[in-house]
Amino acid sequence: DDKIKGRGLQNYLKMVKEESEEKYNKQFSSFKKAGVTENNVVEIYESAIQKINEFSYKQKENKNVDKKKYKETGMKYQQQKLSLTERKERIARKLETLAE
Repeated sequence: DDKIKGRGLQNYLKMVKEESEEKYNKQFSSFKKAGVTENNVVEIYESAIQKINEFSYKQKENKNVDKKKYKETGMKYQQQKLSLTERKERIARKLETLAE
């Protein structure tokens, strides 16, 4: 759970900064440019997790709406089954065209 929430990264950032400020600046220069520090990493991770959960919840809501709409319009792209007489007539027509 700590790795998911970003606490592992937070601990690593603190450890590298304590060891060598130069190594920290070199390794995490892009983090510094983006405004990410060891103090706000966990908050960034938590906000990202929250956004992902909101997005997946919205996707689930949209799926339900699509199903309702599909049921209302019916199965408009599926062909209806032919009766026995209709199938025999269709075969006869095909045989006539082949015979010509």
